[in-house]
Amino acid sequence: MSNVTKNKVLQQYKGCFIEELPSPSFLIDEQKFDANCLRMVESIKRLQELALCSMSFRPHVKTHKTVEGTIKQLNNGFSKSVLVSTLSEAEGLINDQRSSSQIDDICYTLPLSFDMAFMQRIAAIKEKKFLRIFIDNVAQLPYLKDYQTLLNDAEPWSVFVKIDVGTARAGIEAESAEFMDLISAIHGQYSSVVSLHGFYAHCGHSYHVENVEEVYTDLVEELRGVVRSAQIFSEYSNKKLVLSIGSTPTMNALNDRPEIRELLRQIGHMGHTLEFHCGNYCLLDLQQVSTGMVKLEDIAGFVLGTVVSKYEKRKEFLMNTGVLSLTREVSDGFPGFGVVFPMSFDKNHYFDVSKTFIVERLSQEHGIVKSNDGALLEIATKAAVIPQHACITMNSFPYFFVFDPHTRKVVDVWVPLKGW
Repeated sequence: MSNVTKNKVLQQYKGCFIEELPSPSFLIDEQKFDANCLRMVESIKRLQELALCSMSFRPHVKTHKTVEGTIKQLNNGFSKSVLVSTLSEAEGLINDQRSSSQIDDICYTLPLSFDMAFMQRIAAIKEKKFLRIFIDNVAQLPYLKDYQTLLNDAEPWSVFVKIDVGTARAGIEAESAEFMDLISAIHGQYSSVVSLHGFYAHCGHSYHVENVEEVYTDLVEELRGVVRSAQIFSEYSNKKLVLSIGSTPTMNALNDRPEIRELLRQIGHMGHTLEFHCGNYCLLDLQQVSTGMVKLEDIAGFVLGTVVSKYEKRKEFLMNTGVLSLTREVSDGFPGFGVVFPMSFDKNHYFDVSKTFIVERLSQEHGIVKSNDGALLEIATKAAVIPQHACITMNSFPYFFVFDPHTRKVVDVWVPLKGW
């Protein structure tokens, strides 16, 4: 959506009460978004004060994919580096002066697609900002060499080696034969093709833990994974690296326990920089609440829906929030596909937390909501649906209404940088 269209939507809805908005829509509580961003920054600053090693922060923008949200995550220069999950996110951020002026460094968080159209876009980004890419297989290196020639760019690719610390999604295990082969090739045959920026670990499986201690265990595993990788690399080179760790659950578990302090000291003694990364933390969702690290009231975004019918015999009602607006994401702590709260006109709350319903079944545009006690919401009632996974849910919407919780009125419209 262009800025012209954004301005048109904002002109139509700015100052409207949230219950007057069309549904389904995605709404962002700006105060909670800001508080979540600040809480993460303050947590990192507390560790920085220990002065055990150099530390930095690289927020991921993939949850909201917006210029405005990214600027808030960067926190007035606290960070000048970001993670992106699509080239469209990177292109949008560097082509908008508001965000481009605050970003020096962009990391694309998927191994590259080796086709010319994709690589030309990558090259264009690389011309404007420091670009970091992921590798996790020695067979990727010949392709990077070929495109170095095809793109007429002699500068080595700056790479993170992705370390698998248990998620089994992307990455390789430190100390594995594949890891040793890759490190040897980076330092040897392909030293003019790639320059190792550091090691990157993401504990994606931390989304399925159920308490603080389990999350803490995952945090330690992330740290150990990158520390061990750096120790192995030190046998080849004394280059100073960036060791990047994080996920929203593990970042919310940051603390200064003795085990953490010792790992930070090791990083400091090696002269490396510890980089923290996460993305969902600014919005949050039911999956994050399920980990025990955040509370339901911390969630900054929800889907606004409307009750369109009800069925007394089945003790169910129907909302216009189907799979295309909620997705089929689930969590370990909450049944169904979302938690429903009717909108409230209480000056202290914009939805009524005393009345809770579960989205039990979904069709394309139908959300079937179950009542546990037999009470049903009336037709035409507006309700907030808290999503299981904000990152996936928000991708369904062309724009987001941002509101002030004190006035309950729309103050802005954010347009996501959609596409790949």
